[in-house]
Amino acid sequence: MFSGNGGEVKITIDGRISRVPDFLIVGAPRCGTTALYQYLCSHPGVFMPAEKEPMFLAGYPKTLKTYLFDGTDTFHWMTTELDEYAALFEPARENQITGESSTWYLSHHETVIPFIQNIYGEQADQLSIIIILRNPAERIWSHWNLQRGSGREPLSFESAIQSDTIR
Repeated sequence: MFSGNGGEVKITIDGRISRVPDFLIVGAPRCGTTALYQYLCSHPGVFMPAEKEPMFLAGYPKTLKTYLFDGTDTFHWMTTELDEYAALFEPARENQITGESSTWYLSHHETVIPFIQNIYGEQADQLSIIIILRNPAERIWSHWNLQRGSGREPLSFESAIQSDTIR
């Protein structure tokens, strides 16, 4: 059962009406999704979950969490169940629109779109999607700088972008 109320998308989970996002922010990493997420978090008319990138709508967060797991609790916020996902939006006030930001949704759209359609049903067309892109050369330079600065990229930029390295 689905119901919409003043732009608020709601679904029924186990007999309980729950909110889900009215919009998603997607895009490649290092394209400004975090900046937009932070700006929207500070807007009184918008509710965003405290943790960016729950990745739930990718449809396979348990698998993704296992794949990304690095021995720490780095990915503890990834949401794996629909009721957990809906709970992220419970603190939203009635006069706020809700959104979330997960960059993986863009690159995994083949999985995300059917998952959205399954969860939202007839309300899927009410979901707005904000896609943020960036010049690819600037994006890869920014990504390399981030990885290099965190100690995860030992190669120089010139070595890292060589075709045999990328393969």
